Amino acid sequence: MKFLYALSVVFLLSLTGCSFLRALPLEKVVAVVQDATLILDQVESFVGTYFKAHPAPDKERQAIDAIQRARAALVATQRAADGFGAVVEGAYLASLADFREAYEAMLKALEGVPGFAVGEGLRSGPDGLVVPPPRALSVE
Repeated sequence: MKFLYALSVVFLLSLTGCSFLRALPLEKVVAVVQDATLILDQVESFVGTYFKAHPAPDKERQAIDAIQRARAALVATQRAADGFGAVVEGAYLASLADFREAYEAMLKALEGVPGFAVGEGLRSGPDGLVVPPPRALSVE
């Protein structure tokens, strides 16, 4: 919802010719979206494998729902860039905030699952999966 509000504000400001809106390079936004997509793919694979070996239907449903919310928010972030050579910072940051909120909810849903951890970078191995914290997903 924040994204739609920010997008409408950006649209109205662009109609008035405001030049203070900073544009972000498309390639940086694309890199963040690609990184986040890879992370979500890894989390989804981990969840499927883990809960197949350790059934816990309620916890699994919670995790799957959280992943789906994060994916939906990521699509909004990606659409902030569709069709433009650069992305207006306000719209991107609002959509990224929605994604980070959904990503944090996903991390919370997976708390306590053995082999799943938050750390630096993305690492997957026989011992489990380490995903980066939400702050790692930015253009800064």
